[in-house]
Amino acid sequence: ELIFFIPARSGSTRIKNKNLKNFKGKTLLENKINICKKTKIGDVIVSTDSQKIAKIAKRSGALILGLRPKKLSTSKSSMISSILYTLKEIKKKKIKSPKYIAITPITNPLLERKTIINVFKKLKKLKKFNSITSICKSSVDPFNLIKNIKNSIKFDIFKYKNKSFRSFERSQDKPTFFKITSSIQITKTSYFKKFEKNNILSIKEKPIDIKSCTFYE
Repeated sequence: ELIFFIPARSGSTRIKNKNLKNFKGKTLLENKINICKKTKIGDVIVSTDSQKIAKIAKRSGALILGLRPKKLSTSKSSMISSILYTLKEIKKKKIKSPKYIAITPITNPLLERKTIINVFKKLKKLKKFNSITSICKSSVDPFNLIKNIKNSIKFDIFKYKNKSFRSFERSQDKPTFFKITSSIQITKTSYFKKFEKNNILSIKEKPIDIKSCTFYE
């Protein structure tokens, strides 16, 4: 019914080999595979262009449907292009197509098994939505955003319900804002299938359906 999709390309630019960094005695990759497997709600697929990563993933019990092409593994490659490629490989290898795809990045190692299960339960319960994403309270107050022009500052660049920076004297009177996190995002496979005939490299859509998405805080 569900597969866990773990993206793990080799060419990370900001932190070299970040997917294989040690965390609590194991690599981030191994930790993420293990936590997904412990949910017992779906198989784990690791999408990678690296033989080394693929070997570790297999050893940890994940599926490798061949190496991801280099053209889909650059710093500019979209997440959705990797997912679409994986869905093609699933079809090619005559594996049963899942109803849901859960994106679980390696760089969120503190995601708990119970949280994953609860996120999935919520999406299944709220049938009208195609996607669910994790969110958290934002540490940035958008009303405090400014634009610096030479030596001057432009205030009030963010407005919400006709309110702006000058509308609030006390911070406690401001509304609470949330932001999307990449800890876990689950989307119905049917959402991705409508892009199957597109050129994978040219697709710039998000890996969640932003027109039909609920949340888990």
